[in-house]
Amino acid sequence: MSLHEYLYSQTLDRYDPPFYALLFEMIRKADSDNIKIIEAMWPEKFEEFMLRYNAPHGVIPKDDWPVDADGNPIPPPDVPLEPECVNIHLSGKAFAILDRIKRYALSIAEDPEDMCSNDTHARRLLLLLEDHRDS
Repeated sequence: MSLHEYLYSQTLDRYDPPFYALLFEMIRKADSDNIKIIEAMWPEKFEEFMLRYNAPHGVIPKDDWPVDADGNPIPPPDVPLEPECVNIHLSGKAFAILDRIKRYALSIAEDPEDMCSNDTHARRLLLLLEDHRDS
Protein backbone atom coordinates (compact mmCIF):
# COMPACT_ATOMS: atom_id res chain seq x y z
CA MET A 1 0.00 0.00 0.00
CA SER A 2 1.28 3.47 -0.79
CA LEU A 3 0.86 6.68 1.20
CA HIS A 4 -1.42 7.95 -1.58
CA GLU A 5 -3.71 4.93 -1.15
CA TYR A 6 -3.77 5.35 2.62
CA LEU A 7 -4.62 9.06 2.36
CA TYR A 8 -7.28 8.32 -0.25
CA SER A 9 -8.82 5.84 2.19
CA GLN A 10 -9.23 8.73 4.62
CA THR A 11 -11.22 10.59 1.96
CA LEU A 12 -13.44 7.54 1.45
CA ASP A 13 -13.93 7.27 5.20
CA ARG A 14 -15.51 10.74 5.28
CA TYR A 15 -18.40 9.33 3.25
CA ASP A 16 -18.83 6.43 5.69
CA PRO A 17 -19.60 3.87 2.96
CA PRO A 18 -21.12 0.51 3.90
CA PHE A 19 -18.58 -2.30 4.21
CA TYR A 20 -19.99 -4.35 1.33
CA ALA A 21 -20.02 -1.29 -0.93
CA LEU A 22 -16.26 -1.12 -0.35
CA LEU A 23 -15.97 -4.85 -0.96
CA PHE A 24 -17.86 -4.55 -4.26
CA GLU A 25 -15.56 -1.70 -5.26
CA MET A 26 -12.56 -3.86 -4.36
CA ILE A 27 -13.91 -6.53 -6.72
CA ARG A 28 -14.27 -3.92 -9.47
CA LYS A 29 -10.69 -2.71 -9.02
CA ALA A 30 -8.89 -5.96 -8.19
CA ASP A 31 -6.13 -7.33 -10.35
CA SER A 32 -6.04 -11.06 -11.10
CA ASP A 33 -4.10 -11.96 -7.93
CA ASN A 34 -6.28 -9.89 -5.58
CA ILE A 35 -9.54 -11.06 -7.15
CA LYS A 36 -8.62 -14.65 -6.21
CA ILE A 37 -8.05 -13.56 -2.60
CA ILE A 38 -11.35 -11.68 -2.45
CA GLU A 39 -13.27 -14.57 -4.02
CA ALA A 40 -11.70 -17.03 -1.54
CA MET A 41 -12.53 -14.84 1.46
CA TRP A 42 -16.07 -13.82 0.45
CA PRO A 43 -17.38 -16.40 -2.04
CA GLU A 44 -21.07 -15.57 -1.48
CA LYS A 45 -20.51 -11.82 -1.89
CA PHE A 46 -18.33 -12.42 -4.95
CA GLU A 47 -21.12 -14.50 -6.49
CA GLU A 48 -23.67 -11.79 -5.64
CA PHE A 49 -21.46 -9.16 -7.21
CA MET A 50 -21.20 -11.20 -10.42
CA LEU A 51 -25.00 -11.66 -10.50
CA ARG A 52 -25.56 -7.95 -10.01
CA TYR A 53 -22.85 -7.03 -12.51
CA ASN A 54 -24.63 -9.05 -15.20
CA ALA A 55 -28.18 -8.04 -14.21
CA PRO A 56 -29.96 -4.99 -15.65
CA HIS A 57 -29.24 -2.03 -13.33
CA GLY A 58 -27.69 -4.44 -10.82
CA VAL A 59 -31.17 -5.59 -9.75
CA ILE A 60 -31.47 -9.31 -8.94
CA PRO A 61 -34.66 -11.27 -8.13
CA LYS A 62 -34.15 -11.25 -4.35
CA ASP A 63 -34.37 -7.41 -4.42
CA ASP A 64 -38.12 -7.53 -5.11
CA TRP A 65 -37.62 -4.35 -7.14
CA PRO A 66 -40.42 -2.72 -9.17
CA VAL A 67 -40.51 -3.50 -12.88
CA ASP A 68 -41.88 -1.64 -15.90
CA ALA A 69 -44.67 -2.89 -18.21
CA ASP A 70 -42.18 -5.13 -20.06
CA GLY A 71 -41.00 -6.77 -16.84
CA ASN A 72 -37.65 -4.97 -16.81
CA PRO A 73 -36.43 -3.52 -13.51
CA ILE A 74 -36.93 0.21 -13.11
CA PRO A 75 -33.48 1.80 -12.76
CA PRO A 76 -32.65 2.48 -9.11
CA PRO A 77 -31.68 6.07 -8.25
CA ASP A 78 -28.01 6.97 -8.08
CA VAL A 79 -26.53 6.99 -4.62
CA PRO A 80 -25.44 10.61 -4.16
CA LEU A 81 -22.17 11.35 -2.46
CA GLU A 82 -21.60 14.62 -0.69
CA PRO A 83 -19.14 16.69 -2.69
CA GLU A 84 -15.79 17.06 -0.99
CA CYS A 85 -15.82 20.75 -1.69
CA VAL A 86 -18.53 23.19 -2.55
CA ASN A 87 -18.30 25.59 -5.46
CA ILE A 88 -18.27 29.11 -4.12
CA HIS A 89 -19.19 31.95 -6.42
CA LEU A 90 -16.86 34.83 -5.73
CA SER A 91 -17.57 38.47 -6.24
CA GLY A 92 -15.04 40.47 -8.21
CA LYS A 93 -13.50 41.89 -5.03
CA ALA A 94 -13.16 38.48 -3.34
CA PHE A 95 -11.64 37.03 -6.49
CA ALA A 96 -9.16 39.92 -6.64
CA ILE A 97 -8.13 39.33 -3.01
CA LEU A 98 -7.62 35.62 -3.61
CA ASP A 99 -5.68 36.35 -6.79
CA ARG A 100 -3.34 38.73 -4.92
CA ILE A 101 -2.79 36.15 -2.18
CA LYS A 102 -2.17 33.44 -4.78
CA ARG A 103 0.38 35.62 -6.60
CA TYR A 104 2.12 36.40 -3.30
CA ALA A 105 2.23 32.71 -2.36
CA LEU A 106 3.66 31.85 -5.80
CA SER A 107 6.33 34.54 -5.41
CA ILE A 108 7.34 32.99 -2.07
CA ALA A 109 7.47 29.51 -3.58
CA GLU A 110 9.54 30.70 -6.55
CA ASP A 111 12.13 32.53 -4.43
CA PRO A 112 14.33 30.02 -2.57
CA GLU A 113 16.36 32.94 -1.18
CA ASP A 114 13.32 34.42 0.63
CA MET A 115 14.30 34.10 4.28
CA CYS A 116 11.31 35.92 5.79
CA SER A 117 9.74 34.37 8.85
CA ASN A 118 6.24 32.95 8.88
CA ASP A 119 5.25 35.93 10.99
CA THR A 120 6.46 38.34 8.30
CA HIS A 121 4.58 36.44 5.59
CA ALA A 122 1.43 36.41 7.73
CA ARG A 123 1.66 40.19 8.26
CA ARG A 124 2.14 40.73 4.50
CA LEU A 125 -0.89 38.58 3.72
CA LEU A 126 -2.96 40.52 6.25
CA LEU A 127 -1.84 43.77 4.60
CA LEU A 128 -3.02 42.43 1.24
CA LEU A 129 -6.42 41.80 2.80
CA GLU A 130 -6.51 45.18 4.55
CA ASP A 131 -5.49 47.04 1.37
CA HIS A 132 -8.38 45.51 -0.49
CA ARG A 133 -10.91 45.99 2.31
CA ASP A 134 -10.41 49.75 2.12
CA SER A 135 -11.06 49.89 -1.62
